[in-house]
Amino acid sequence: MKHNSVLLAIGCLVVLGFGCTNPVLEFTSPIYLSVDKVIYAPEDTILAILHNQSDEPVFLEGCNQLYLATKTDTGWVEDVMWVCVWEGFAVKINPNSVFQQKHHAKYFRGVHRFIAPIYFGCLDGEPISGAECNHKDKIYSPQFTVRGYENAAGNLEIVSQQSEYSWTPDDLGSSRQIQATIRNTSDRTYYAKLGDGFNSSIDQDDLFIADGTNGFIEKFNPNGSWSAMPRDLLIEGTRFVALRPQKNYQLKAAPLYFWRGDEIGQFRIKVEYFDRIDPSPEISPKMDYSNVFTIAM
Repeated sequence: MKHNSVLLAIGCLVVLGFGCTNPVLEFTSPIYLSVDKVIYAPEDTILAILHNQSDEPVFLEGCNQLYLATKTDTGWVEDVMWVCVWEGFAVKINPNSVFQQKHHAKYFRGVHRFIAPIYFGCLDGEPISGAECNHKDKIYSPQFTVRGYENAAGNLEIVSQQSEYSWTPDDLGSSRQIQATIRNTSDRTYYAKLGDGFNSSIDQDDLFIADGTNGFIEKFNPNGSWSAMPRDLLIEGTRFVALRPQKNYQLKAAPLYFWRGDEIGQFRIKVEYFDRIDPSPEISPKMDYSNVFTIAM
């Protein structure tokens, strides 16, 4: 029987928080638990996969196949995923098969890992309590983070054009441009300094992330914080424009000529906006964020 404890090595510097969309994992056990990302945005779906590459079936509990461990200041706290009225029949995972489970990331803000209690030598078609299993083990997924946007106002929906960008230091700055769709999902008009100053209209369909605007590109840091990246200039300057209710706009980063081309990691777009077109300096802006996207070499 092959059911040793799981050992893993996490590549792409994920232990430092830089994050690959698909982490590189090396498992020395034929039975292991994986997740599809190490950093999730609230709108993402978390995919947990139990891999049974051993030569015998394994069994999971009937109601809570997976448990959740949450990282706190005092250590990991484990809890059930569901409150069960009845334990249910054991779930059998045959040799060379997988068990998958999906969860909405918005319910898991923080740092977590999944736990799978696995049972061996069980009678088929019985609850775990009556299956006469001869051995039990417990395996863990890599830890993952679900980012929470605590200060988001929730009026603007910002979606990057791509979930992953890739460039090299030899690419021209104009090819290193990040674009997104921005939609005001509310029933009122807001105002943001995102317009081209050369265009005198208060209504512009193409908006810009550039120096001096209310648009930012932020990078996820190893300590869990976000920092703003440098922004290029619009030659004719910028101006306030209206973000009309239920209207879509194209949001473009001015060509990133000064980015070296070797920036990698997890990024997001932040847009600040106001109730008035002429906000006084002491007024704090509302803000919303895009999905998290990856820049890779």
